[in-house]
Amino acid sequence: MGITVTFIDKDRVEEKNTYRQNFVPAEIGHYKAEALAMRYNLSTGCNIAASARLFAMSDYLKRLIENTLGLWKP
Repeated sequence: MGITVTFIDKDRVEEKNTYRQNFVPAEIGHYKAEALAMRYNLSTGCNIAASARLFAMSDYLKRLIENTLGLWKP
């Protein structure tokens, strides 16, 4: 089974983020998770997913219980 990576962030890129968080002007208005996933996918060939929503602890706990959260799964 392969590793699945998902970036989760409901915030959008603002102009002030281009200075402090290394986003570019073309990404202004896009969700941060989607902008970063696209950037990494294009530069590395990975298949990183993105979710523009709040991180829910219940999602984390569900994956932990199912043993689908970490890299330790055989």
